Amino acid sequence: SRNQAEPTASIVVSPKGGRSLTQGQVRAIQQLVAAAVPGLRPERVAIADDRGTLLARGDGGTEGAPGAALTAAEETRQNVESQLRAQVTRLIEESVGPGRVQVEVHAEIDHNRVTISQETFDPDGQVIRSRQVNRENELSTEAGDDAVTAANNIPDAQQGQGAGGNRTQSNRDGQTVNYEISRTVRNEIREGGAIKRLSVAVLVDGTYVTADDGTQTYQPRAADEMERLTQLVRSAVGADDERGDRIEVVNLPFARSQEAVTDTGLLGLGTSDYMRIAEMVVLAIVALLVILLVLRPLVGRLGPQPAGAGAGAGGMAGVGGVTMITGPDGTPMAALPGPDGSPVPALAGPTAERALAAAIESSEAMIDISQVEGRVRQSSIRKIAEIVDRHPEEALAVIRSWIREED
Repeated sequence: SRNQAEPTASIVVSPKGGRSLTQGQVRAIQQLVAAAVPGLRPERVAIADDRGTLLARGDGGTEGAPGAALTAAEETRQNVESQLRAQVTRLIEESVGPGRVQVEVHAEIDHNRVTISQETFDPDGQVIRSRQVNRENELSTEAGDDAVTAANNIPDAQQGQGAGGNRTQSNRDGQTVNYEISRTVRNEIREGGAIKRLSVAVLVDGTYVTADDGTQTYQPRAADEMERLTQLVRSAVGADDERGDRIEVVNLPFARSQEAVTDTGLLGLGTSDYMRIAEMVVLAIVALLVILLVLRPLVGRLGPQPAGAGAGAGGMAGVGGVTMITGPDGTPMAALPGPDGSPVPALAGPTAERALAAAIESSEAMIDISQVEGRVRQSSIRKIAEIVDRHPEEALAVIRSWIREED
């Protein structure tokens, strides 16, 4: 309907090791959640981490708009910070151990796009390209300023008197040389995203000395060790003093207890994984005890045995120097029929192990399948459980003997 509200979703993520998610990973989470909920748009999924950092707004904005998950500039900055944080964390954890270092990186990114055009001339690399030589010779004669007479008007007389004029001669040489000079033209385009300045803060936990009573005492790390760790951090992030980068590595005790640190054991399993495996092993052992101590003896008792043979549960009594399991009334408890059909007392200790094992082995050949009714008395199960409860060591010895027989 028209009044139906648009679906939204909110997610809190907890990255391992305090690492940050990249913008690509954030978008992948949004897409997966949107695909699982009908009618949900990826832009309507808000994501934050367990440290309170907003990774996606989830208000339905478009990419690059004020309501978008993150702008391209923020994405670039977060990617740079996440990459540097991961590099420093991996490097320092190899020395101090997992979970004993926290790294924070702040990067100032230059997002300006710069175009540079540069033309360079090399005066030492000049070469003659062309040469032009010009030569000019000029000869001029000027007549003298003689008076006008009748003799000057006679042609022959002029030749004799021509020597009285002025004669001028000039020579001029010129040369034009064109040189070709070596020239370099460079056009450079610098895209945005370069690092302007870095600030890196590294918190390193100290060491702990365990006393005889189990208490742990904090021990700060040596100054030379902290100096080496600082140099490692500077090399890992590519610190540049001219750029104004600032690197701080501080040794302080962590607030959480040592048990809170997640240890990575064999095959990459943590403490919680080993606890679950231990629970499964305990359940398997209990099931095995029920099968071996309840079902198997009861099936063995279905074979022919004297009428006086019974079963009970109780304390321990000594008969002829041998410790036996007794019932509530103090009478010795009969366990399993022997090879000749006589009951074998429920002995305790090493003698119980051999006696019960021999009784069970001999009783297996006397089972009459037709007498198996498929039901077991509840009191019998309860009594056997009480026996196992009171004498766990003897029960464990019997089980071990059965396991060795099966092997």
